[in-house]
Amino acid sequence: ADLDLAVSETALSICATTGQRCSCASRLFVHETVIDDFSERLLRVLRGIVTGDPLDERVFMGPLVSESAALRLERYRALARDAGGERILMLEPSRPAPWVAPGLVRFRRLEQTHAYQRDEIFGPEAALYAVPDLDAAIAAVNDSDFGLVASVMTGDRARYEHAIGRIRTGLLNWNKGTIGASGRLPFGGSRRSGN
Repeated sequence: ADLDLAVSETALSICATTGQRCSCASRLFVHETVIDDFSERLLRVLRGIVTGDPLDERVFMGPLVSESAALRLERYRALARDAGGERILMLEPSRPAPWVAPGLVRFRRLEQTHAYQRDEIFGPEAALYAVPDLDAAIAAVNDSDFGLVASVMTGDRARYEHAIGRIRTGLLNWNKGTIGASGRLPFGGSRRSGN
């Protein structure tokens, strides 16, 4: 995969609309041979996200919809350690709640049994997992109650095509983030996702 493209699309998918889209990225499965490089690059980009007044053209990420949404995000972030995750990014927001900053947690095991890993958080928060191969990534993606949208980042079209029909999702993007679906095409998912 083009790691720069993967990182930029991932950061956008985590932080657009302050993570308050049903299609925002929350679980990232990265091949074990590139996860360290990927996570270092992603951390650099996320640290550079400018938060604040969304009417300021320099700002990328505004507040969450309410203080209660910010408190909910805080509660989930506090659960990450209980879920077995290591917090690798926790920035202070530019203003008090409902303003928030991006967060990133790394897991050393693929099991996703905790509420932090299974619920929709609706904030700029993502979990990072190493996978040994594409089939392990597909199995991990499918280990969810949701199936709205997924993305496969690879320079090999055959790998993307291998994922088609195997990832149980309504939308599957190739070398594009999880956000930005067309309003001219059907939009829906499987299991507890979609409309």
